[in-house]
Amino acid sequence: MIAVALFWTATGIALYCYVGYPLLLWLMRMFAPPPPKTSEAELPELTLVVPAYNEAPCVERKMRNTLELSYPAQRIHLMWVIDGSTDATATLLARYPQVEVLYQPERRGKTAALNRAMVCVRTPIAVLSDANTDLSTDALRHLVQPFAYPDVGCVAGEKRIAQGAAPDAAGRGEGLYWRYESALKQLESDTGSTLSAAGELLAMRTSLYCPMPESTILDDFELSMRIAQDGHRVLYCPQALASEGGSADIGEEWKRKVRIAAGGYQQLQRQWRLLLNPLGHPMLWFKLFSHKLLRWAVVPWCLLLAPGALAVAVVQGAGAFYSMALLLLIMAYAVALLGHVLRRKQLKPSAIYLPYYALMANMAQLAGLVRWCTRGQDVRWEKVERTSAEPL
Repeated sequence: MIAVALFWTATGIALYCYVGYPLLLWLMRMFAPPPPKTSEAELPELTLVVPAYNEAPCVERKMRNTLELSYPAQRIHLMWVIDGSTDATATLLARYPQVEVLYQPERRGKTAALNRAMVCVRTPIAVLSDANTDLSTDALRHLVQPFAYPDVGCVAGEKRIAQGAAPDAAGRGEGLYWRYESALKQLESDTGSTLSAAGELLAMRTSLYCPMPESTILDDFELSMRIAQDGHRVLYCPQALASEGGSADIGEEWKRKVRIAAGGYQQLQRQWRLLLNPLGHPMLWFKLFSHKLLRWAVVPWCLLLAPGALAVAVVQGAGAFYSMALLLLIMAYAVALLGHVLRRKQLKPSAIYLPYYALMANMAQLAGLVRWCTRGQDVRWEKVERTSAEPL
């Protein structure tokens, strides 16, 4: 009975996290007021801030993409903040006199670069975007529309992973993951506020920015959570598209996932007051608990506990139902193993990579926990190698 109870507990937590929580949000959205209509009657002035470290290969493409954006030139200011670059990033940017370049020879990490840049932003809206990210032509027009309402403090764009001509397990898995995350962000936004905005494209009211600790690993999550806890809404805008290439291979994706996991545990530690006091911000607590705490800190252990508990239950004669459940679980893990064996192949359907990517991502959470506990994650993290992004 103990083994059976452990199996159902672990399975129930995992199913709630990935299926039950989105379903609850969907039901809550049915009773939520419709989102307000917005217009482009008056586009606010904004500053597009691009933090960069050794991004010389991306400068020409990023600037070409930026200059093609359909936003009034007199209302958009361009700023690049270069954090200790040793390549030709600053030299290439010198060709564009309309760009304000903030250079610092010492590399202190992305959060320190953002802190330095935001002090220099003079427009009411700041848009943050990565150097290796392409924006859709009308991305900024869509991104600023929700700011017509005073309770909106931050707007998250839609991140897409460009698959390229022949994506492997890393590209397909990351693409599937972001489609799921986008749907979840939409549900959270429709029920009040989403939790986090991807750093590839987010906009915020400049006045709401407070310097973050330079040790911050997930600057985008810290930023959006601060705004949400201050009582402002963080909305999701699927029409504002940002595209970047997928991780070059599963090894690069593993490095990225472990870094994000270490940053996730850092954020859970910093959010302990909110987690211990659900009455202060009940909806925000509900979303943080369901979307982040369970997924980051609990579900990976459940994926290890469930098969072990189920095997013990079957050995002790739990019955035919549990024997069949164990067989199905073994088959699922076998598909994940197959995905690992074929990880460098370009096969269809993409679903063959889903169990492998999901298992890899959860094991990366455990590796990230070790890295966070040993303080092994430097904010000056090594960039992940990515495939080329397709133009939007």
